[in-house]
This record gives sequence, C-alpha cells and structure tokens, in this order.
Amino acid sequence: MNEDKIFRNIERLRNPKRLAILETERVVSLCLQGPKIEKVLDIGTGSGVFAEVFTRRCLNVTGIDLQEPMLEAERPLLTLQEARRVCAVRTAVLEWPYVEQEFGPPLKDRLKSNEVLRMGNSSGFFETRMIPLKHSVLFLLEKNNIPIPTSLD
Repeated sequence: MNEDKIFRNIERLRNPKRLAILETERVVSLCLQGPKIEKVLDIGTGSGVFAEVFTRRCLNVTGIDLQEPMLEAERPLLTLQEARRVCAVRTAVLEWPYVEQEFGPPLKDRLKSNEVLRMGNSSGFFETRMIPLKHSVLFLLEKNNIPIPTSLD
C-alpha cells in the first residue's frame, strides 16, 4: 500500500464543514428506505461518522477499516462482488464526484459514476442506481427485486 493513502488525521475527518458536506443523516435515511434493515456493515468506516448515525437509529452496526495496511483495496469490482455475497438487502456506496475538491481523496483515487454503475451491474446486483447529493454521489445496489428509493419524500 502506498504511504500517501494512509490517513492519520482523524480530527480532519470530523471537521464540521466536512461532516456537513457528507450529509450523514440524509445518506443514512436513503440507505434505510424500503425493507426493514437491522444490521449494517460499514466497510471503510474511517472515523465512524456513518456508523454513529446508523447506531443512533438502533441498528446493529459493525465498522471495519483496512487502514493497516489496507490490503491494496485497489480492486473495486472484487469488493462489490464480495459485498453482494454478504449483504442481505442492499449495498450502498458513497463516492466523491469525479472532480477536484477541497475535501475527499485526490482525483486519481475516485471512481467515475459510470464505472460504479457498470461494476454494480456486472457484480450480480439486481439493480444499481445513482442518487446525486449536494457534494457526493450515493449508489444503492439492490441484491433482489426490491424498489430503490430515489428521494426522501
């Protein structure tokens, strides 16, 4: 793993401006719409901001992070295939848009939306949809034929 991919400044991850950009409450609400969800596996939990929101919603949450040494998580297709295997209802992927920004990873470490959609479909998910947010993009990948919400109506 490249040393430049290890993030050691947790305080920066919890910067109030960054937290507002992440829209944690909205993302969690979108992830939980539809069928009843009781367990959440937060892969790449980092500082745990999303795990905390899921926990406040009385869900059983497990957070994992591969920071040490991340096992070269450079193969997103295999990650999505494994996510489909272990998920019961849906997999959610929150990605930074493919543009340079003040917050988030460098452009070279971001995925283009069409790549995520393609990988979701080729991983065996029933349906993969994209929900643009203010500063990020949420992808909901349904394991079975269950309608995916597109808004918080």
